Amino acid sequence: MIARGTTIAAGGFCNPGVECEIAVRLHKTSDGAVYTRGSVADLIDAVFPANEIAEYWYGDFAARGTPKLSAGDFSHKACVLEPAQPDWQAPGFAVLSGRVRIDGK
Repeated sequence: MIARGTTIAAGGFCNPGVECEIAVRLHKTSDGAVYTRGSVADLIDAVFPANEIAEYWYGDFAARGTPKLSAGDFSHKACVLEPAQPDWQAPGFAVLSGRVRIDGK
């Protein structure tokens, strides 16, 4: 985890990229049922806008194949969380969009 507002050097990463994500914090354990938005809603304690800092060190993803990529946790390097969003169950939350700006651009 990297604290919001922290400046980090890109030189410490291999082909870095940034991805918009939604992170959740759970407060209960699942009973292993089928996972749908409805079936996991009561497990969720908080929802956070997040940015994943990824490293794209595999090159051509298609050439590597899904098993290799999945086994290697193929791109995750770090995560930055924004403040928790209390109204995550409100109508419209499911259709939110995100964008990444670097240096305000």
